This record gives sequence, C-alpha cells and structure tokens, in this order.
Amino acid sequence: MKAANKKNLETPSGVFSSADFWLDQYPEMFSDFDPAPFERRMISQDFIEAVTRRFPEDSEEEICLRISVPKSKCSAKTESVIVKRL
Repeated sequence: MKAANKKNLETPSGVFSSADFWLDQYPEMFSDFDPAPFERRMISQDFIEAVTRRFPEDSEEEICLRISVPKSKCSAKTESVIVKRL
C-alpha cells in the first residue's frame, strides 16, 4: 500500500483533509487472518494505522479517503461494500 500526500480542500461547510491510498488489490485493506467476505472481514491494522497517521484523532475536520486500485481489479460491488464499512 502506498499513500500520497495529505491535502486540505475547501468545502461549503469548511475545510476537510484528504489522503490518497493506492492498493494493488482490495484485500490489502483487510486482515490477512480473516477469511470472511468483505462485508464482515476485519479492516487491516496496517490500513487503520496508515489512515490514523494522516488524520489525528483529535481533529474536528471532515476527512476524505481516496482509494485507488488498478482498473483490472476494480469492482463496483466490492467498492460499495468498502464505502459502507468505512
């Protein structure tokens, strides 16, 4: 997993922070030890730590995560599950 620079973006309600993450495939953001489907699989501790390094817990800013995978690995169904989970 690679993470790009954090950016601050203007919104009608104020400022929110944004960070981009590039994954080789969706399972990189889920636990390797959990065989459950994405709907129930635990989020990877590595992924959680990568996100929290970019967004301090005490921040009141809204955040935006952009997660990119190669086009050949994209799945609208999986992406909708991930959006609900995060």
